Amino acid sequence: MLPEAVHRADALLADREEVVLEGRREANRIIDRARSEADRLTSEHEVYLAAVAEAQALRSQSALESERQRRETDDYIDAKLATFEITLQKSLQIVDRARDRLRGQIYQDLAPEPLTYVDELYDEGR
Repeated sequence: MLPEAVHRADALLADREEVVLEGRREANRIIDRARSEADRLTSEHEVYLAAVAEAQALRSQSALESERQRRETDDYIDAKLATFEITLQKSLQIVDRARDRLRGQIYQDLAPEPLTYVDELYDEGR
């Protein structure tokens, strides 16, 4: 019985060592997976941070470009309005001169005849 007990004890010890060894292997696999996951998450986080930084840079660049285009558009519109204003002023001057001429013509038509004609009538009556 003793040799059989020794064999069983040896078998139990071997099983125990195998269980411990398998436990260590599983622990190492878990640690390796955890490290891989940590590396992946770190990498993803770094990619995320890089994407955020690039997005902020693009947003800033877009805002600057938008402001530049707005200023250029305002300058263009202002120049066109100034040209239009000059054209309107010239048109108003032409209208004013035409009205002045028209008024002058009307006043000439309404003006009394020259005194020479009146003098002739007066002379005939004597």
